[in-house]
Amino acid sequence: MGDGTLFAPRNYGERYHGPTRLREALASSFNVPAVYLLDKLGVERFHDFLKELRFTSLNQSSNFYGLSLSLGAGEVTLLEMVNGYRAMARAGFLEQERVISQAYDIHGRKIHEHREEPERVFSREVAYIITDILSDNASRVKSFGEDNPLNLPFACAAKTGTSKDYRDNWCVGFTKNYVVGVWVGNFDGSPMEGVSGISGAAPLFRDIMIELYKNQYPPVFEEPYSLLHLDICAKSGKIAKHSCTRVIEEIFMPGTEPAESCDAHHSRTAYNNTDYGSLALISDDIKGIEIVNPSNGDIFKLDPQVSYASQGIKFKVYVVDDIDEVVFRLNDKILCRTHHPFEYLWVPIPGEHKLEVITGGDGEKKQDEIYFTVY
Repeated sequence: MGDGTLFAPRNYGERYHGPTRLREALASSFNVPAVYLLDKLGVERFHDFLKELRFTSLNQSSNFYGLSLSLGAGEVTLLEMVNGYRAMARAGFLEQERVISQAYDIHGRKIHEHREEPERVFSREVAYIITDILSDNASRVKSFGEDNPLNLPFACAAKTGTSKDYRDNWCVGFTKNYVVGVWVGNFDGSPMEGVSGISGAAPLFRDIMIELYKNQYPPVFEEPYSLLHLDICAKSGKIAKHSCTRVIEEIFMPGTEPAESCDAHHSRTAYNNTDYGSLALISDDIKGIEIVNPSNGDIFKLDPQVSYASQGIKFKVYVVDDIDEVVFRLNDKILCRTHHPFEYLWVPIPGEHKLEVITGGDGEKKQDEIYFTVY
């Protein structure tokens, strides 16, 4: 910035999502984690790697781009982007692209094009993990919703990008057989009116892929045998225990998996009485009053075959302090007042929601808030 002013990165949806797993951050195109990671890795290191991937358009020094390089500040060609993703599709091997044409000499004999040997730029394991993330529709729901153009009926990895002020956008992705890149924008460089990668390039990408596989779906991506599958706590990222409320399966390269078991739900010596006279262990990271269900950023999908009135989401609060009553407030409107065990069964309504828990006393005081989505 010419005036020396610094600007904090913002996500595309103008929302922060709290602690976020790498899988969701990449699939949902969150900007803040990308800038944070580049700051940890170092801009020069990342810039050198992009040069290894033959992004020759990045002809400035790493200092010229700075941390904004993680958000696409360096202009590159669509062909360079496609070839970079092609390396992932080829299990980590980078190879010079070929033009679909054929040359002949003056005698009509075919001239065979010289082909260089493929170069390994990252491991097969790394290529597969990134592929698995970019083909995981559930991990991109926070930004794009479940019914988005990249939710194809077959195995397909894809990523979108949108430039500042909607000047242009792109979508690049691949299957086992094809790599497709789509660019959308005005040739004079003028900005579009709110057209992003998911609304501009992604539908075109989808149409192309559907056409390519109109007769037969592609095979699934082959996973290297060396990778590990572990159940982890979605909140702490550590190995899950029975007390973890949200457990997910994640893939790791050997040596990168978490070494510790989760202690986020069972390490504190403060307890809360339950209806049955037993003791429920409260977490170290739980405040005096905290919403423990839903978790911040949760996404719920309504079952279309069951009436909405028969479906419910339980709101639950852990209370450590001597509190007799709490108030649930949903989307800035009081939902209910409740006593121990501080629960409420809510009939879900599609949309994005803000849930707050409030205590009374001398005056209402907000104690905690979370955001969740219902589709």
